[in-house]
Amino acid sequence: MLAPKLLIPAGLLWVVFGCQRAARPLTVGGKSTVEQSFLAEVAAQHLENRLGVKVDRRPNLGDTQTAHAALTGSNIDLYPEHPCAALTTVLRFSVTPNAAAMWERVRAEYEVRFNLLWSPPLGFDNRFVVGIRKADADQFGVKTMADLARRVPGWRVAMTREFEIRRDGMPLVSQKYRIPFSSAPVVMDPLAIVQALDQFKAEVVAAAVADVVWERKDLVVLPDPAGALLPCEAAFVMRAEAEREHPGLQKALAELGGKVSLETVKQANSRLASGRVAVESAAHTFLREAGLSR
Repeated sequence: MLAPKLLIPAGLLWVVFGCQRAARPLTVGGKSTVEQSFLAEVAAQHLENRLGVKVDRRPNLGDTQTAHAALTGSNIDLYPEHPCAALTTVLRFSVTPNAAAMWERVRAEYEVRFNLLWSPPLGFDNRFVVGIRKADADQFGVKTMADLARRVPGWRVAMTREFEIRRDGMPLVSQKYRIPFSSAPVVMDPLAIVQALDQFKAEVVAAAVADVVWERKDLVVLPDPAGALLPCEAAFVMRAEAEREHPGLQKALAELGGKVSLETVKQANSRLASGRVAVESAAHTFLREAGLSR
């Protein structure tokens, strides 16, 4: 004898599956940099405080393309990003030095193409910069990035991976300046660049302005007369559906707008990279000092 079929009213199905959708955990991701780990943890703790939900963390996702794929694939709900990276790496548009125009274009394209929304800017500009030892700048008469082209046989260059792969990094600098290399540029994390400088294995350095390498007092950041290095503010980019699943998400993220200074990020990068503090502690301290938690 066949077992009788179990009929479930459509309304009950909606309740069951609707509850399951609402119960989907809020997930904050981050790319594989110290700055991203800090900002992702700040967002995670702040959202737990404001929304009263458990937030999953998925740091160290990789580069911009990998994090973007995780977001559009609904594997994460938000992550920290820079519109300069979004413009050149995801949208693959030509660069623009106008920060307001960049924000407007990125916001519009992300919403239309990907159904993704941006939070207000966090308050700091972490653009790429290029620098050199002050002693070398004096010896070879280097006053701007354009002067680097004059040295023969060239320079030993160390750069971060983000600078190497992002179109607003090395590709754009190579287009604007013909910097000669005495050997192939080396790609390493900021702490390794510090060691390369100590061992005189690098002469020219390219990294984000908040990276720990710029703590060195013997380095000078070179002016960029060609305007190759774009303004690069930071914000959170999120799935529009995440607001429906977690009401109040956008409002909570907006509370972080303008609260994160460049000096805050520099200090966090330094303390985290050296292992002097855990990322959870650094984020908690920031939120308390910003008046966003107890």
